[in-house]
Amino acid sequence: MFHKYYQPLCIYAYQFVSFEDVEEIVQDVLLWIWQNRDTLLIRSSLKAYLYRSVHLRCLTRIEQNSAKKRMEARYWERYSSQSVPMPDDVQVDELLNRIHEAINRLPDKFREAFVLHRFQDRSYKEIAEQLNVSQDR
Repeated sequence: MFHKYYQPLCIYAYQFVSFEDVEEIVQDVLLWIWQNRDTLLIRSSLKAYLYRSVHLRCLTRIEQNSAKKRMEARYWERYSSQSVPMPDDVQVDELLNRIHEAINRLPDKFREAFVLHRFQDRSYKEIAEQLNVSQDR
């Protein structure tokens, strides 16, 4: 299924979204279908289902990107009129150093769990399994 439909679906999706979004959308659709293959009930042809799924995901991505742009515009509208100075590189570096120092002061297991969750986007369940600890927060 992947070899047969991946490239045509990417070409189709490119009509609607940017190149950066195309592969992610198509891969998500194909992965979702594979993961749900045992319970999935397709009433049309697989090809029609795939194209419709990609089309709907493209529309969702377009709306997400549009909402993101609107929020960014509101943010800059609100804060560009204020005379709040932007932090310079030295301030940002100092803040990052303080954050790293605080993380390094955590006990080993806490630090490892924090890094896995915050910087590697692991779920609490995945962290608990990897560190062999209880999932209770």
